[in-house]
Amino acid sequence: MPQRAPTRTDAVSLAWGLAEATFFFIVPDVLLSRVVLRGWKGCLRATAAAIVGALIGGAIMFGWGAANPTQAMRFVDHVPAISTAMVDNAGARLETDGWPAFFTGAAAGVPYKVYAVHAGRLRVSFIQFMIASALARAARFLIVCGLASLIANTLKRLSLPAKYRIHAACWVLFYAWYFWKMSN
Repeated sequence: MPQRAPTRTDAVSLAWGLAEATFFFIVPDVLLSRVVLRGWKGCLRATAAAIVGALIGGAIMFGWGAANPTQAMRFVDHVPAISTAMVDNAGARLETDGWPAFFTGAAAGVPYKVYAVHAGRLRVSFIQFMIASALARAARFLIVCGLASLIANTLKRLSLPAKYRIHAACWVLFYAWYFWKMSN
């Protein structure tokens, strides 16, 4: 079966995954949950690209956390909606809970980059870190896309542009709530 060339959406997904794993503060789920509105085939390709980007970014942050943990933690502490307490709690959770912290942290709104820095600081196995990262990123991306697809299917009478507007409104509301919650 011939391979399709990467699309612009795949390239943007890869770049967004990399950016969010390092410095950006808006998750790739925003793009991926929009792509799934057009169908799962494109969404799965974009999700794979976002995971690759996240793994590259995670490897960078892991390396930085291993080489200069103080500087790396200070950097992530300056990303919007990340606090010193969040950084400290994530490190403590990773030390006590191990890899499950990657999954519970994502559900609690703790950015992946924070765990990547701590994994490097703690000198955990890089291979284990990459496997846990891939699984945690894939799980979250696919859950969000599944929810978006489910909602879109319940709104099947609406046009795709109307679904895009609802999608955008949902993410704006989510981030308004998230930034409000993280600032308190």
